[in-house]
Amino acid sequence: MRKILAVLLALLMTVLAGCDKTIADEENNTTEENNILKEFSLSDDWTDLEFVFGNEKFSFPLFYQDLNKKGWQLEENDDLAAQEFTFNFYKMWNSSFYDENQDLYAYIYVNFQNDENETKKIKDCNIWSIALFKIDDEVSDKGYEIELSKGIKWGSTEEEIVAAYGPVEENYRIDNGEDVCILVYYSLISDMMVQMNMHIYYDGGLYMIELFRYPVE
Repeated sequence: MRKILAVLLALLMTVLAGCDKTIADEENNTTEENNILKEFSLSDDWTDLEFVFGNEKFSFPLFYQDLNKKGWQLEENDDLAAQEFTFNFYKMWNSSFYDENQDLYAYIYVNFQNDENETKKIKDCNIWSIALFKIDDEVSDKGYEIELSKGIKWGSTEEEIVAAYGPVEENYRIDNGEDVCILVYYSLISDMMVQMNMHIYYDGGLYMIELFRYPVE
């Protein structure tokens, strides 16, 4: 069941991304404040889910406050029942990645998990999934750069990703049309599933990443 969930989430986020024309295939932004200028030490094991974006390092367990103190905003603050998950892909934005001329933000999308036995506000809950998108430089130069384990960045090819993390299991390379594929990596660690969905243009490389960490019953 968890494997089926992994594939469905990958496909669902692809549909969501297809509704937003802010992703494409350039390798590097040129806006200095948005580039990764610091040197960060990242684990060589992708299952540690350490990642850099917007010139800041993050890892799981991840909370709204971790993102908010770096400028990321969320309008909603819904109630979440005990032991429940959201699947709404809440959109977060940051004024550091706002293009005034285009009236356009670079976004991230998150989902929340309430692992306690009482209802909580989502801003007080764990983030169990985060989706990061590359901005098309022809649309805006206000996108954020990313870095993953073993130096994977926007524009990394399928070959480079497989060289870094190994091949995915059978049926976990998803062809999504003529120009896109998704590589689904996952691993069960103790009672937690960690997962990484890599969305790749054949002619432009990595343009979207989904990271997940959720308990397995």
